[in-house]
Amino acid sequence: FLAEAVNEQGGRSAEALAYLNQVRTRANLGNSTATSQAEIRAAILKERQVELAYEGKRWFDLVRTDNVQSVICAYGANVRANPLKYYLGPGITVVPTAFTNIKTVFNIPDAEKLYNSLIN
Repeated sequence: FLAEAVNEQGGRSAEALAYLNQVRTRANLGNSTATSQAEIRAAILKERQVELAYEGKRWFDLVRTDNVQSVICAYGANVRANPLKYYLGPGITVVPTAFTNIKTVFNIPDAEKLYNSLIN
């Protein structure tokens, strides 16, 4: 998080890269080759994807960085193109609209709408 926060401040990319490389060094990986703010941002997101796999952080990273549509829609296109690769049995197809209209916010529950007449 610190690397991401420092990188987004602008002009502090070298410091952000140092924090990112601390994580990579701990994992016995080489230093990142990213140099620009955008490259470091992408490297941080990739590192979080790998480092925090199966911890339920990826969705929130995608929402926070506004990458949900591009990542999930691309994944859906891959699933539709080759369902057997994604462990769908022979003859099982994916619903055509799956992975196309991704919602990043939850609806207001109906019970909560009763408390405020201004909410439709």
